[in-house]
Amino acid sequence: MKLFLRPPSAERMAEMIHARTEHEFTYASCGISREWPVESRSSQLKRKWVGKDLHLFRQSTVGRGEDDFREACDWLRQGHCFDLSWVRCRTLRPLETGDTFAIEATAWGMCVVNFCRVIYLEDLSKDSSLHFSLGIGTLADHVAVGEERLSIRRDKKTDDVDVLIESISRPSGLIPTLFDRYLRKQQNRFALQTVANLKAKLASTGNR
Repeated sequence: MKLFLRPPSAERMAEMIHARTEHEFTYASCGISREWPVESRSSQLKRKWVGKDLHLFRQSTVGRGEDDFREACDWLRQGHCFDLSWVRCRTLRPLETGDTFAIEATAWGMCVVNFCRVIYLEDLSKDSSLHFSLGIGTLADHVAVGEERLSIRRDKKTDDVDVLIESISRPSGLIPTLFDRYLRKQQNRFALQTVANLKAKLASTGNR
């Protein structure tokens, strides 16, 4: 992670992103999130340790019908899932496979910048549902090591639109390890606020 007293300018952020476009992922199992189930499992937060890595899963219904599904998919592609009161996505364009981008967060009165790359953007059609998924992995200068998948799911039977957030990660070094409890709390905060923001956005459009 990079620490700043104030958020970097757009020009400075673009320079940092460009400098990391050739950086490798910080873990060996890149793409592991493709193997995770995409069907419904639980609306409650699920936690499971896989060796030293913590696997988290959360699902929530945010809308209903085709219009909500399409709008939620566009919201995900634009990176708005990371746009919260204390977090925002710094990207050079709408997210595409292979894009490097930054996540800027406020913590301890400072600006914390972490760098990621899009592993995949994909549409899946199952017998019971439609999915649009974004998979991202960590690069150097990230507080965590691991992978995250954010998915929008439309159930063909109920027409419900769900958002699914799943990750597997561990602290990237000594200092992040010392603040592991705080970092996990922030992960949960991100998931809750992301879901709430998408619900509010879809409700404001009058699609439901």
